[in-house]
Parts: sequence; structure tokens; C-alpha cells
Amino acid sequence: MLNICDTCGTPYVESNLDFLSPDLRHVAKKLKYKPACQCLQKQSDQEALERLEEERKHARKEEIERRYREARLAPRFRRRRFESYIPYDVQQEEVLAVCRKFAECFEEWRKEEIHSLLIAGQTDRGKSHLAQSIANVLVKGGYTLIYENWARVLSRFRRAFKEGNAEDEKVPLLECDALVLDDVGVGSTDEWVSANLYEILEFRLEWERPTVITTNLTLEELGNSYGERVASRIQRGYRIVRL
Repeated sequence: MLNICDTCGTPYVESNLDFLSPDLRHVAKKLKYKPACQCLQKQSDQEALERLEEERKHARKEEIERRYREARLAPRFRRRRFESYIPYDVQQEEVLAVCRKFAECFEEWRKEEIHSLLIAGQTDRGKSHLAQSIANVLVKGGYTLIYENWARVLSRFRRAFKEGNAEDEKVPLLECDALVLDDVGVGSTDEWVSANLYEILEFRLEWERPTVITTNLTLEELGNSYGERVASRIQRGYRIVRL
């Protein structure tokens, strides 16, 4: 009895193997019948598509991992989502809506005159959670982004200044599509600190590159700490929301 296709039940047909040399005739016995349907070819094509899809998924995963490394977003922060932020009052709900719109409508937001965002509020109100959620959406959206704690930025700048490569450290913060500076206002300030913050804000404002700042301070307190020039840049180009 002829073999049949396990998929569609079509009987196999006898193969014409006369072209084989006599030395290969014993092999031909095992190849006497061949499928008359396209099931094996379809299965082979499907397996090839599945392999291609797996390769694409792997490449996509590698690409996102590379973006996360360049964004300096720690593994713990990569799990932050808007969905996991729980607002406890109307004010938090409103700020959550603004942050979500900033991230999900970034392309439109960046074209606006007011294209940056300052999230102010006391400790444990979820400022960093919202900023990290924004960062996650933008990284996965293909935008270049850097997420940094402000104190760590200053530490990097001081080390780079001593090593003579201060500009190399600063340029990525100036040129990325989106910059997130967390906890601005924490730590001591002096003229050098204020000058560096002003340079970053001024450059990004003029080149229309959105920035997200989180802080415990009010706009007036930021002006007292970093100078009126910094406060004026924030007032000019930032939407200010308070938790």
C-alpha cells in the first residue's frame, strides 16, 4: 500500500528514479514513492517563516537592549509602567495623564513651543516612577534618550573635567532626542553646578529637544538654588506639573 500524506491524506506517487546509477539503486528503494501534494513544501515554508520571525524577535530584543544601555536606564527602572502607577488623588491622576500624553504623543509634543516637562512634588509622590515610565515608552519607540540622576550627572562631569574630556561627557546629554534629569535640586549648588545646568537647558531649548526634570523644589526655589537664568528657561519652555 502506498504511503499517504499525514496532513491531507493524499497518496504518494511512484518516483521515476531510472536516472540513478546502478550503485545507487539500493538507495532508490527508500525513495520509491514521493508526496503528490504540497504539504511538505508548505510545512518547510512555514518553518522557514517561523525561523525568520524568531530571528527578527531576537534582533528586536538585542536592539532594545542596546538602546536601554545607551539610555543608562537601570534594569529595575525598565519595569516602570504608567499602568503600575497608582494615583491616590485627583492631582496625581492629572499629572499621570500629562506624562502619558508626553510619552505617547512625543512626536507632536516636541514640535510645540512648550516642549519640555517639569514634574515637581514632595518625596514619595511618584515623580521618578512617572519619569521612568516616560523613558521606557520613548526607548521602545526608537528615540534616543538618556536618563540620569542629576547628582550622578555632576559626578560624571567632575570626573570628566579632571580627565580632560568634559565635552565628550556632556555632548550626549545635549544631542539625544529626549533627556530625563531626575532629582534636580538634591545636593549642594554653586556657580559651576548652575552653569552646567543652564548650559544643558539652554542648548536643548534652542534646539527644540525635549527634557523631563523631576524635582522636590518649586520654580522659585529652583531659581534661588540655580539662578534666575535657569528658572527663566524652565518658565519659558517647560510645562510645570505638581504632584
